[in-house]
This record gives sequence, structure tokens and C-alpha cells, in this order.
Amino acid sequence: MRLLKLRLVPKSPFHLGQRGVGIEETEPLARSDTIFSALCNCWLMLYGEQGLEELLGRFLEGEPPFLLSSAFPYAGDVYFLPMPMNLARDELRRTSFVSMGVWKALLEGEKPEHLFVQGRTLWLTRGELERIPEGIVDREELADLYRERAHLEVGREERSRCYYIWRRGEAPHVTVDRASSSSEVFQEGDVYFADGCGMYILAEVGDEEEKLLACFRLMGDEGLGGERSSG
Repeated sequence: MRLLKLRLVPKSPFHLGQRGVGIEETEPLARSDTIFSALCNCWLMLYGEQGLEELLGRFLEGEPPFLLSSAFPYAGDVYFLPMPMNLARDELRRTSFVSMGVWKALLEGEKPEHLFVQGRTLWLTRGELERIPEGIVDREELADLYRERAHLEVGREERSRCYYIWRRGEAPHVTVDRASSSSEVFQEGDVYFADGCGMYILAEVGDEEEKLLACFRLMGDEGLGGERSSG
């Protein structure tokens, strides 16, 4: 088995539905079951029904040809991993991901400086902070920060909390009643990423690496998540 790191480069917003009836909400990152479902759809398109049945049969037999993680965020060349559960203390309760640099420091018993982007969601080192794209700037939060600091200088590490790798938004859609032809507007929740940012997946792959990569390339055209064909 070989471990691969697969970057998903967003070309448009995603709708990654949450549990419930409406579609106004969206998850920020794709879970592994969503990714596996999309891969199965691409596998069917490329290798046919028999090929998909053979693939799923290997999973049922306990000999999976590949294993997938959920999607994790990246910003430029800085990659993030889930926050270790033993660190979910009060001051870090809003932090969901740590960078590779922070992860390595924690493994070595060090206590990295608390530097964040995406509010306090993403924890990274000072060197990584200097390398990442500034992302989407929340101008209201930034203005509040400058007002709070009055005439004092505001450094990049302080401004960074106003930088966002992804943001949630809503896109308006229209549905038309077939009987009365009356229209009604509804909102769809979307998540969009800053330039140079996106999601990546860790995949442990055996003898189906070429087919798996072909499916990921097709997924780039087909899309990931729900409401992909909505205009």
C-alpha cells in the first residue's frame, strides 16, 4: 500500500449537505463517505457496473484496494490535520485543525505559539503564517480589530484571525410550480475557498492506484457534493 496526498483544487463553490430537510446549510469540508460515493459514481462511469461490483466486493471481503480519509484544508503549501483530541481545552475549543508544523512540534513535546487563521479554527506556526495566502479578508472583523487597537500597530499575526481559507454563503435559486407556473425563490448553502486554498485527501492505495487516480480526475469534471447540476 502506498500513501498519497491528493489535492482538490476548487473551480467553483461546493454544496456539502448537512443532515436535515433543507439545503440552506453546508459542511465546509467533504467527509469520507461523500468522497467514496462520488468515487463509486465515477468508477461506474469509467469501468461499468461489473467493475463497480468487483470493487465493492473487495471491500465486503475485508480486502479494500484503497482507504480514504475525509477532506482536510490546505492553504498554499501548508496542510492541516484534525486537532488532537487531548488538546481540546478551553482556550483551544474552537480550533478544529492544526498545521503540519504544529503537529510535528506537538509530537516532539513542544508548545507552539498560538497563531490562528479562519477565526480560531486553524492553528499554524509563524513560519507557515508567512507562507500562506492571505485568503478572504473579513473586512468587518478587520475594522473592529483596528478600532480596538486604536493607534497601535496591528501585526500580520493579529490580522491573520480575519483571514479565511473558506467562507460559507448562500446562492439564490428559483423553483417553478408545474401546475400554476408560479415561481418561488429559495436559498442554497455553498462553501467557497480562497485562491490557492482548498481540500486535500489522504489515500492509502494498493493495486488500483491508476484506476483511482483516473476516477479523481473524472471527479474534477463531474464535481463533488450536491446540487451540482442546479443553475
